[in-house]
Amino acid sequence: MCLSLALVLGRAHGALAQDGGVVDCTTLPNPVYVPGTTLAKPLFARIAPKLGAISGTGQMTIIYQGKGSCAALSHIIAAATVTGTAVYWTPDATGAGTEKTCNLPTAGIAADMAVGDVSIRTCTGADTPAGFGDFSSFAEPFGFIVPPNSQQTAITAEEAYFIYKFGGQAGYQVPP
Repeated sequence: MCLSLALVLGRAHGALAQDGGVVDCTTLPNPVYVPGTTLAKPLFARIAPKLGAISGTGQMTIIYQGKGSCAALSHIIAAATVTGTAVYWTPDATGAGTEKTCNLPTAGIAADMAVGDVSIRTCTGADTPAGFGDFSSFAEPFGFIVPPNSQQTAITAEEAYFIYKFGGQAGYQVPP
């Protein structure tokens, strides 16, 4: 079973900021605020240092806060602000980047992009809000771990849906 990663792009922040020594997310160079599914963190850990190493106006700092998919997408749907702490990556000599933590404004800040492994329609039943786009990305495989003596060798998408959605709740069980 595969789900696609949905990227929901919003407005862009304009001014470049300089790191003043205090780890305040708003002072990082061209911050891009991204609440997202925790499954996307390894992706951002790889691309964020490269975006941070660009010189000039193209430089970006990905400021990522891991959440569940629907919680992340709520920052676009309900225009909820991102608060608390987040992580970002700085370039280093190895090219892998160094993960660091920064503080978001106490009053919160609007997300520029939200990342989920489901779509807005899946979370809410609603269409993508005007001014935003919903884009599919990489396919994300899911696996099932079963007892070694299980006689089952396959599962349908519908059966998997019931297992993930209802977790064995009465009336929604999948045999055997």
